[in-house]
Amino acid sequence: MKSIGPTAVEAGPALRVGVFVELTKPRLSLLAVVAALAGFYMGADTDTRLVAFLGMLIGATFIGASANTLNQLVEHKLDARMNRTAGRPLPSGRLAPPECLWFGVLLAFGGLMVLTVTTNLLATFLAGAILTIYVMLYTPMKRTSRWNTPVGAVPGALPVLLGWAAAGRPLDAGAWALFAVVFVWQLPHFWAICWVHRLDYQRAGYCMLPIGDETGVRTGWWVALGAAALAPVSLLPWLLGLCGPGYAFGALELGIVFALVASRMIVRPSQESARLTFLTSIVYLPVLFGMLMLDKTV
Repeated sequence: MKSIGPTAVEAGPALRVGVFVELTKPRLSLLAVVAALAGFYMGADTDTRLVAFLGMLIGATFIGASANTLNQLVEHKLDARMNRTAGRPLPSGRLAPPECLWFGVLLAFGGLMVLTVTTNLLATFLAGAILTIYVMLYTPMKRTSRWNTPVGAVPGALPVLLGWAAAGRPLDAGAWALFAVVFVWQLPHFWAICWVHRLDYQRAGYCMLPIGDETGVRTGWWVALGAAALAPVSLLPWLLGLCGPGYAFGALELGIVFALVASRMIVRPSQESARLTFLTSIVYLPVLFGMLMLDKTV
């Protein structure tokens, strides 16, 4: 039975903490932190301080959690219309909007302060850009344009630049190569799962690319093109001398596998092929970054 509001919920401290953690979308935040860690490692040298690493880790975690929290605040009425999001803390009545607002603001303030004190102003600026673009541009754009995903991919890829900058290195071509990898990766990743939940998005009034594509073929082409583009884009770090040929060989193989899996959405469009593409994308990014860091040359 749905609660009539947060005042009706009698929960102990541990349960309340769990609800606030849920508000931050931990799995989504983890991907952003992984990107930031990869950026930091690739940008670091022997003079990089441990305090900068720890500050970057805490700051990136807080900023990602804040962005997800404030996103849910803005969208909580629409979330209530969707089957997959109706159980979130705000639409389910387990938290009230003012609680969500203060929690998100405190996370943002804490993340920005930690980054300012432990890293540098560039990293802090990038953190602010993540929050601003995600909450103030991408979130409202989801209701007005089906091309919101490329816009949302910008703050989704900025954590890798944040990590690079936190290591004390200027944003050179190598940093932007990593940004390009994360940016392109997000397109097939989100379009695939969006097609699975297209009816939910339509019910809530969102304007997403897969809405109206009942066969899945149109979305499949976009997903497959995005996955195919990852193969050459993922070679940019090698071409720029950030890593050795071992990474290049592994990245090319990984990209081909991802593209083949994604192409099933064209040949055999179905819920299963879309979910398989989404799950493959989740495995793809950490494996790619793992190979990159293992084969770092500079």
